[in-house]
Amino acid sequence: MLKRLDVKRLGLNLLWQPLLASVIIAMVLLGFSSQSTTNLVWALGAGAVSSTVYIVFGAPSCNAARMRNIIGGYLVAILCGVTIQHILTYFGFLNLPHLNASLELFGVLNAALVVGLVLLLMSLLQCEHPPAAGLSLVVVIDMRNYKILLIIVAYVCLIAGVKWLLSNYLKDLY
Repeated sequence: MLKRLDVKRLGLNLLWQPLLASVIIAMVLLGFSSQSTTNLVWALGAGAVSSTVYIVFGAPSCNAARMRNIIGGYLVAILCGVTIQHILTYFGFLNLPHLNASLELFGVLNAALVVGLVLLLMSLLQCEHPPAAGLSLVVVIDMRNYKILLIIVAYVCLIAGVKWLLSNYLKDLY
């Protein structure tokens, strides 16, 4: 059964929280456009940050919306992704002129491995933030410009900071 939306309780939050989320997403997309990135980086990177914004401004009281989870989750995801990518590069499994089917399968398995590693470390460190796991895929599969990671970290810190500043005013919208 669908839960009825309590418009009276939410009041203006029902308007300003989604509006603020839209402004932050616009800033993120402008930051992404300042770097030349591939379509995969755009899709998964912007998707991960958009999902974070949705959690923070749609359900600010959930665990995934805590500052520790937001910042810690992205740092774990980025560090795991970069580590796996460098291990693959070290062993010569990336940027080969011709990929055969077994090497492509190896890349897929490593992409899957990084998500499992992110899940494990986020759980151990108690900083679970599911949208960040998608970012680790981007890093392993198609990260060519590390500046975009700095942009993502900056926006994640901005999102966490805005959440902290507005924590007394944000309400769960569902």
